Amino acid sequence: MAEIIKDREEDNVSRSFLNFNQEIKQQELKKKKIISLIAALIIVACLIGYYLQYGFYYGYFLYAGVVSFLVLIYFLRKPIVELDSYQDYARSDNNQKHVRRGDRGEDEFTEALRNILKDSQFKVLNNLYFSGEGEYLRQIDSLLIGKKNVYVIEVKKWRGLIVGKIGDQEWKVYNGSYESSRRNPYQQNRMHVQDVRSVIGHLLPEESQIYNVVINMERDAIFNVRDKYGKKIYDNWYDLLYWIDWLEGQDSFPLIGLQDKLKSCLLNNHFRTLHNFELWLNKDKLRKFELYEEYRSSSLEEVS
Repeated sequence: MAEIIKDREEDNVSRSFLNFNQEIKQQELKKKKIISLIAALIIVACLIGYYLQYGFYYGYFLYAGVVSFLVLIYFLRKPIVELDSYQDYARSDNNQKHVRRGDRGEDEFTEALRNILKDSQFKVLNNLYFSGEGEYLRQIDSLLIGKKNVYVIEVKKWRGLIVGKIGDQEWKVYNGSYESSRRNPYQQNRMHVQDVRSVIGHLLPEESQIYNVVINMERDAIFNVRDKYGKKIYDNWYDLLYWIDWLEGQDSFPLIGLQDKLKSCLLNNHFRTLHNFELWLNKDKLRKFELYEEYRSSSLEEVS
């Protein structure tokens, strides 16, 4: 069956993120232990002073001990500082309902890939990141490296009737009495295809293509895109995957010897993109712990 090189929930932070996040947590735990020890000694000293009635104002020892105890409890309950990942950052501003439906659609598509594409020469990378414009990265839902071609797949899970044209910026989605406008996934995925071509295009033989593919995993939905002839826009995953299986069984197989190199280039770009964004996102925290420069230079080790 198709080999899942990177699943949706895997490898969505850089290796530097994991290492430095662990180091920051260790520093925080060490600081908590030291402060807790000092506070505990102060509390004990206050209780002893009160018990022995040391000094004229010995009653204040009790108040000092109680205050120290409350400060200790507050400090211990304070959460440990951790770095922010890109996924948490992106999802904090997005509609969680649509995010969850999209995740289910991607998981369903991955399962369908396993069931239909039986050849282990199919290599699948899910949730790949590329540099984007503004404060968000571009994300490829699923990328399939076949024996002959590469397929950049945008996975949706939209309900209802989907109406639009290839050149439109937005498509209309009619679900009962509810109407909404959604970004044209074919145009959105066209940028993803360009991203992939910029990373691995120089490695591909002339006979190999990078296909722009859109699939809607909602069974009760219909694409009414009148000028989609010749475009790979599907509302039935069965038709899509059998088309890929048929196409990849034709003629020569020029990518078999290149798959590992293509996979490495794409993953290296993925991790480098995440690393750079994480550096920007966590710059204040990293500077607080004097780790900013070390984190920035670690990008060279990330992709070596």
